[in-house]
Parts: sequence; C-alpha cells; structure tokens
Amino acid sequence: MKRRIVMSMLAGAALLASTLLGTGPARAADVPAEFGTDWHDPVTAAPPVERPSGKSCEVTLARAQFRDFTPYRGTYTPPDGCGDRWSKVVLRLDGKVKGRQYDRLGYLHVGGVEIFRTSTPQPSPDGIEWSVEKDVTRYGDTFQKSRDVEMLIGNVVDDTYTGVLDVTVTLTFYPGRPDAASPDRVLTLDGGTTLTTPRNSERIVAEVYATGSGGGCEEYWYLTVPDPAPYSCKAGQGPYREVQIRVDGRLAGIATPFPTVWTGGWSNPFLWYVIPGPRAFDIKPITYDLTPFAGLLNDGRPHRVEVSVVGVPEGQTGWSAPVNVLVWQDERRARVTGALTVHKAGHLANSSVYTPGSEHRVDTEGAHRLTVAGYVDTSHGRVTTTVSRSLAHTSEHRWTD
Repeated sequence: MKRRIVMSMLAGAALLASTLLGTGPARAADVPAEFGTDWHDPVTAAPPVERPSGKSCEVTLARAQFRDFTPYRGTYTPPDGCGDRWSKVVLRLDGKVKGRQYDRLGYLHVGGVEIFRTSTPQPSPDGIEWSVEKDVTRYGDTFQKSRDVEMLIGNVVDDTYTGVLDVTVTLTFYPGRPDAASPDRVLTLDGGTTLTTPRNSERIVAEVYATGSGGGCEEYWYLTVPDPAPYSCKAGQGPYREVQIRVDGRLAGIATPFPTVWTGGWSNPFLWYVIPGPRAFDIKPITYDLTPFAGLLNDGRPHRVEVSVVGVPEGQTGWSAPVNVLVWQDERRARVTGALTVHKAGHLANSSVYTPGSEHRVDTEGAHRLTVAGYVDTSHGRVTTTVSRSLAHTSEHRWTD
C-alpha cells in the first residue's frame, strides 16, 4: 500500500487543544450566530449495511449513559426464535448528546472480543443524534452463547463539559447458514499476549483495533515532527507509524494505520459537520493473515503474540491495540500439521528531515517489506499460503509561525 499525505497547518499549536480521549470542543462563545444552537445531526458518508429479506430477531446489547470512565456491564443472551446460525448479524448504535463536550473514543466487548470501536460527534447546545451500523457476522461464534458485555465511552461531565452520551446498541440476527468468509472460532489472547489455537486450524487471521489516542500527540501521529522542529507535537523521529504483530518474537505482519480524523480534529469541529471524517464512527481493524504460521501454532501449546507500533517515542503511551484471532478449522481432521517455509523481512526505513525557514517543513520517507509463507496439510490436500506486504510512506508537512 502507498499513501501520500500533503498537509499545511496555519496554527499548529491549536492541535494541543485536547484532553484524555478527545480534541477541543466548540465553545458557545466562539460559535458564529448564524450557526444557531440546534445543529445538523451527523451523517456517515457510507452506504447502509445490506440486510437479507425475511425473518429477523433483535437483541439489545447495551443501553447506557456515559458521564465518566465507568464501563457499562451487562449480559448478552442469544436471540430466541432465530436459531443458532445466522447469515447476517448487524450491529447498530443509536446515540444522542447535547450541551458542550469533547469527542470521545469507545469500545464494545462481548465475551472479551472487541466487536466495535467508535468515536463520538461533538454536540450542539440543543442536542444532536447519530447512528452507526456495522456488519458483525464474522463474530457469529461469539454470539452462540451467553456472554459478558462491557462497553465504555470514557467521558467527563462537570460544570464546563455538560454533554452526557446516551447510547443504545442492538444486534439484529438473520437466520441462515453463514458463508465461508465467517470463521469457525473467534479467540482472544490469554492475558493479552498468549494464543492457543485449535489443533485443526487451517486458516488464522488476527485483527487489531489499533488507534492512536490518549489526548497527546499520538492522536495526531501523522502530524508529529522530529525533535529539532519548533512544533508542539514532537515524536522522536517523526510521523511514520507502522503497526507490527509478532508470533513468538518473530515478525509476522506489518501494516500502516489509517489516519482517522476525529470530529474534534484540527481544533475546529465545524469542519466535520455534517459529515465526519472516514471511519471516525466505525474504526476498522487492521487484519493480518497468520496462516503461514498455522503449522507452528497448531502444536497445542500457548504461543506469544505481541503488537507494537513503530515510531512512538520510547516510554510514551498513546496507542491501544486489542487483538482478536479468527480461526477456520478443518472439520474432517482433529490435527492439521504444517510448517513455516519462508520468512523475509526487509530493512525498515524511517527518516524525517526538518528544513527551517519562514515556512517550516518536514519531509518523511518510510518503507518496509515482509514476505512469509507456509503450508498446512488438510483433509483436502496441502494448502500453501504466501503473504507479502510492501509499505511505502511519503509525507510533506509545512506550517508557518
């Protein structure tokens, strides 16, 4: 994948108008009179999730008001009257908020599996409503039985920030046989780092909900600069970020994160009314095909799986990267064997050059390559998988005093 970012900021210091989980809100005194106090409800620029015709069943997964950092906890129960196999499962979040508030980052876990990560719009004084839909059919294994539910959209409500986030999340189930794209199992990492796969796994995919956030510069990682530059967001080498996953210490996958711009991004929420930045309300995970490692992982023993982010200054926090592991099994074999046959990791290039002047400038180049291959001997023959990723990043950041 290749991404080119060209940005020019007239007021870089404004980027620091952020708190723990969001950027600065619009203050009532700063709002032009022509904007009024009852703003448009946000609309996502994406088609709705396609739904099958026929019977469906709805389950309320969470109903909560978030005013602090206390998670909502509940219990999920499978739908009654829609069987235990579904051709489609659709998540829907409906929310409302009014007053003054930052944008906030949130997650939703069912049985420890992260099925949804989102952020929120910033409210109008009189209030707005918004909704998000997501196809969660691939988590069908998680929905087979009763599970604990945990949801959190961390928030602060006080005399200044008055917006309480009122949300309801539902799942709608459509009976039918899931297609081959749906995994047989959905696993989480024991203790956050250890994975034990079924011994008959023939395909293994990790998904990582990686988000740079936390109110510091990693919220705007794509605009950070090397230390010599006179800019508010310094980050050692510069803005190149790469999310890596390792299996037993060996590099197993590389990817560049998506530069999500939250609804409070760049200090002016009115830039994002009515349509928020892509993925702001439905943060998509990065996926890594770990099938070349299946022969190693299928030995019945726990294996260490770790995620790290290249470019974050040592000792600095600001990234969250929970992992789900999707597994497809060979139903005709109790054990699938195999081997890792190729592992070629190229040199990681990461260079940022600061050029001073009346217009300051940072030019960044980053690149990395990884190729892994392996095979598994299944009931339908030997299957060889080769995964190659080539990352290339070029960015030019210019700003004035």
